[in-house]
Amino acid sequence: MTVCEAPGKVYLFGEHAVVYGEPAVPAAIERRARVTAEPRDDDHVRVTAEDLSLDGFTVEYTGGTGDRPDVDVPTPLVDAAMGYVDAAVRQARAAAEAPDAGFDITVESEIPL
Repeated sequence: MTVCEAPGKVYLFGEHAVVYGEPAVPAAIERRARVTAEPRDDDHVRVTAEDLSLDGFTVEYTGGTGDRPDVDVPTPLVDAAMGYVDAAVRQARAAAEAPDAGFDITVESEIPL
């Protein structure tokens, strides 16, 4: 099992200024996000985030990346959001030196949405 965590952050000012190349002042806060990854015996990747306000949010890949959840959201928005998940799955498989590795990934967060 692998566990990683990071602090949340707030912007004291300048959050939108960075889009234009201007500085911002971020600060870490005493709330953390934690991700746990455990290997599976198949090539499925299941991402579970119980702390989201969506009742027990889970996404499962049944093999390769490119699978998309069946949600009532416009496809371009799902594709944009899932791009982050696809990249994380590819990086995890590369780090494990197993392109067909399966993982159970659990996301826990104290950071308010």
